[in-house]
Amino acid sequence: PPSAELSIGVAWPAQLHEFYALHNGEAEGCVDAIPGSILPAHELFGVDRVASDHAMMIERWAAIANGDNDFRPGGYGNIVARHPTAGSRVDAFIPEYIPISGADSYYYFCDIRPGDHHGCIRAYDRNDADQAGPKWSSIDDMLAAVRASITNRTPLDGWKPTIRNEAVIWKPAAAL
Repeated sequence: PPSAELSIGVAWPAQLHEFYALHNGEAEGCVDAIPGSILPAHELFGVDRVASDHAMMIERWAAIANGDNDFRPGGYGNIVARHPTAGSRVDAFIPEYIPISGADSYYYFCDIRPGDHHGCIRAYDRNDADQAGPKWSSIDDMLAAVRASITNRTPLDGWKPTIRNEAVIWKPAAAL
């Protein structure tokens, strides 16, 4: 993670370091092509993908915010400055959002801003940005939820796990 952390330019919390010390994501495209994805309907990113998607999202939001001063006075810098607390809604993608997984412009990210929710995992979607609050309080809580879902065969985020050939297969819970 150090190279990704350096390229992003913000310090990562210890749990994020530990998370990436244990793996480097899943093979690209594994959500559809290879069974066994840890998160339903998401590809778990390796550190290179974390850095590249982070840079892409920051570039997009800076261009949007800086290109419309009537709607976003002060531009991107003002958006970032006005939302200093982890867990709070920004309606944009900011440098303190570290994407850890995603699919089709939908991300789970680690919110590393300071505050009571520092290190929480939240969702970002291209239509609703970051409207929902924290989904899990930490990486550890996210992994505990995944484990409980797999162990108890209960839905997680609308997806139910099944085991086939020793791999986790996530299927829409409504379809089962």
